[in-house]
Amino acid sequence: MSKKNIRMLATGFLFSAVLLLVFQFAGQGQAVSSSEDVEELQDEIQYLEEVATALELENEQLAAELEEMNSSMDDQSEESADIENEEADTEESEEAESDESDQENEADEEKENDEEPQDVTEYTVVIREGEPSSVIASQLHAHGLIEDVHAFNKHLEDNNLFRRIRPGQYTVHSDMNRDQLVEAVIR
Repeated sequence: MSKKNIRMLATGFLFSAVLLLVFQFAGQGQAVSSSEDVEELQDEIQYLEEVATALELENEQLAAELEEMNSSMDDQSEESADIENEEADTEESEEAESDESDQENEADEEKENDEEPQDVTEYTVVIREGEPSSVIASQLHAHGLIEDVHAFNKHLEDNNLFRRIRPGQYTVHSDMNRDQLVEAVIR
């Protein structure tokens, strides 16, 4: 080998050694900062897990409160129905005391009233962005349109209808059956 080639080889080795030293020192600094990043990320994960747990507890409490409110509304509606029944019983006892002819006339009028269709009540169901189908079922139950919230919700899930529910205000009527109610809220 010539003197010039040996110099070039030595220069290449020197340049390679310098590059290796630079990368080694630069890599150690990143290793330290990456361990700090790992600790920060672990702290953040722990914090987020605590927040998630707190939110789950709050969600359970809100669900329990909603259940209590629904049951108290049911109790109130039952009490008002009992009061109406008592008033109806009082009216019936007063009617029993009147003349037989009055009773016959009233009986005829009651038959005519029974033959007339019941008044149809219109309700507005409000669905907000991100609300689960169980909230919609609870609203329908609160209006007295469905008997069982869980059965209605299960029907929506079994038929994948909950995916078609969109936010908005929907008008439903008291004479609608379950399928008509579903169609009304998935338009």
